[in-house]
Amino acid sequence: MEATAEKTIAAGVSWDALVDRSFGAMYRLDVPARVALVREGAPADLLATIAERIGLSREPLYRSLGLAPSTIKRKIQGHQALAVDESETALGIARLIGQVETMIAESSDEPDFDAPKWLGRWLERPNPALGGALPMSYLDTADGRQMISELLSRMQSGAYS
Repeated sequence: MEATAEKTIAAGVSWDALVDRSFGAMYRLDVPARVALVREGAPADLLATIAERIGLSREPLYRSLGLAPSTIKRKIQGHQALAVDESETALGIARLIGQVETMIAESSDEPDFDAPKWLGRWLERPNPALGGALPMSYLDTADGRQMISELLSRMQSGAYS
């Protein structure tokens, strides 16, 4: 575990640096860097930061991610790292935020657009492309997050269905 953390830091990538910069930095990470970060373990308070940034209550967000709110709360209070599966989930939602931030940066002239808040609202609305389901209901699996990412990409390209 320690060797992975050293490797991650040596590569100039750490959870703290990423959160301080933007979620877009997490979206742009290559696969080896993402794997190293997940193995290192995300700081539990990243999930609280995500909830705050997207404007959703913590417990419902944690549940939609398939995470036990009591476990996450305990880890936040104890300043603990998340387990590998929890870290992968946290990185997955952070990357969705980063994807929307990147989309806006590439295709909008509106400097005050709050991409994380927009994503939070969008996740809670029934979506016709998902048969009326809430996008949030797909965040608990890697395939579900990938499907949401692809849907966001289709929206940007105009191929939204």
